[in-house]
Amino acid sequence: MRHLLACTAIAPVLAALAGTDAAAETQITSATTAPARTSTVASGSADDITITSAGSITLTSGTAVTVDSNNDVSNAGTITINDADNVTGILVAPGTTGDITNSGTITLTEDYTAKDDDDDGDTDGPFAKGSNKKGIWVQSGAGHSGDISHSGTISIEGNNSAGIRLDGALTGDLATSGSITVVGDNSYGVVANDVAGDVTLRGAISATGENSIGAALLGDVDGAVKIQGSIVSNGYRYTTRPADTEDLDEDDLLQGGSAVVIAGNVSGGVIFDVPPVAGDDDDEDDTDIDDDGLADSTEGSASIVTYGSSAAVQVGAADTDTMIGAVAAGGSGYGLIVNGTIAGYGIYDGVDANGLVIGGLGGNVDIAKGVLVNGSIGAVSYDSNATAIRLGSGARSDTIQIGGVVGASGSSKEGTAARGLVIDSGATVSNLVVGGTVAAAALDDEKGTAIAILDSSGTVSSLKNTGAITASGGATNIAIDMSANSSGVTLSQSLASETAKAPQITGDIRLGSGNDNVTVSAGTITGDLALGGGNDSLSLSGASRLTGDTSFGTGSASLTLSDTAAIVGAIDFGGGSGTL
Repeated sequence: MRHLLACTAIAPVLAALAGTDAAAETQITSATTAPARTSTVASGSADDITITSAGSITLTSGTAVTVDSNNDVSNAGTITINDADNVTGILVAPGTTGDITNSGTITLTEDYTAKDDDDDGDTDGPFAKGSNKKGIWVQSGAGHSGDISHSGTISIEGNNSAGIRLDGALTGDLATSGSITVVGDNSYGVVANDVAGDVTLRGAISATGENSIGAALLGDVDGAVKIQGSIVSNGYRYTTRPADTEDLDEDDLLQGGSAVVIAGNVSGGVIFDVPPVAGDDDDEDDTDIDDDGLADSTEGSASIVTYGSSAAVQVGAADTDTMIGAVAAGGSGYGLIVNGTIAGYGIYDGVDANGLVIGGLGGNVDIAKGVLVNGSIGAVSYDSNATAIRLGSGARSDTIQIGGVVGASGSSKEGTAARGLVIDSGATVSNLVVGGTVAAAALDDEKGTAIAILDSSGTVSSLKNTGAITASGGATNIAIDMSANSSGVTLSQSLASETAKAPQITGDIRLGSGNDNVTVSAGTITGDLALGGGNDSLSLSGASRLTGDTSFGTGSASLTLSDTAAIVGAIDFGGGSGTL
């Protein structure tokens, strides 16, 4: 059925009364088995296409809707192609213009169910047998202009497939608020190259299969990246570890890719956000309290999870440098903000777990101001390495500020470690600010190692703690390891406010060969303090307490106690001059 209001004399009046656009469109209002093309849908002429909620396109192969002219496509109905390879729900040809909106359902599945072929009690075989299926696909070549919005449901079963795939550049916004489920190896929930606009990912995205990735932004984003939904990647058959794992086969323990990959420049920063909380002074009629352009009622909480060894969030690329600009929302100036949750779970024997990884792939990663964590970032392995945050070689973040929780749990095997925050050699971080919690917990007190903060770069010059830094559970428990630093570290611990909880550091502290200055005015340090070489000073005041042995190096040493501060342990002033 085609509505041509624009061709009637009364059309302007109707449009004015209704407050709607009077442009023509071709509607699909009932079930059809014929594909549609925007270039010919109107009796051989080009037109916009709308599949209404009562409309559907069901095919056995090919593409349901092709955008090959400058027209809009909107699907509120159903697009179905079952048990066929090389199929697409909505295909967007290169060099076209028009908005693509999916509020309905796109289903590209297959008649295949994995079975227990060897009768060992677990399912066998691949996750999917078909291949090359795409819900919405922008082909490579000249870019497409127009917004792409998905608020419905996309379900795909197939290897080398994608819910939304942008091979060509997009001039416009990319936004999801519905659900995307992709099952199959080497697949994506969402994958995009250059986007000249904002990328907003809400709703739920999941990708299951070997090397499959939840959302991958492989090109540059000229706007902001805002994630406020659930994104999950997984290669395992079972994400809950069974009591008996001996009968699991190789196809049960495949490694998926990351939940989120950001490999290009993002001029407007990256934020993993949560809905705003209304304050007493906020206008009750204001539907967008945080002024982020999204109605507060539509905002969800970022929950980014990877089951397997891949990082839950990977930032950076192997062959190009990555620049992350400042996030405008909140005015903090940070380029990467985590208000939601990021977590990596190893689940099985010998599998590492990783939360947020920045750099370390080959290309440099430069983040405006740095990383702000007010939510949580975690990594949990069964027995191996677990690292919540790691800045690899080539990563630059002037400041890492943690107001939420960063934690890692694992390490029951020799040679492994649970690590909260790691800065690799070749990375650059100047300041660490901890107002929340950084924790590492090993799982074996004879073989395990727990390190809350490890700076192997030697670049951190300042660490301020008003929260909790803890390392526990292992044969070796290190709260802070800055022994690679040769230029000097200023380490301070104080109350965040008069009513704040007393801060604490639990675990050993190891500083380097520079001139170090440790000042503690509140809370406790429980563990040995080794200040390394250089001319070092240690000052405790207020009701602070250090329980553990203190050792100065070969330079001059200065120790000051005032008020009711106390040290419980031995003090070695080293080989240089010292004052008490």
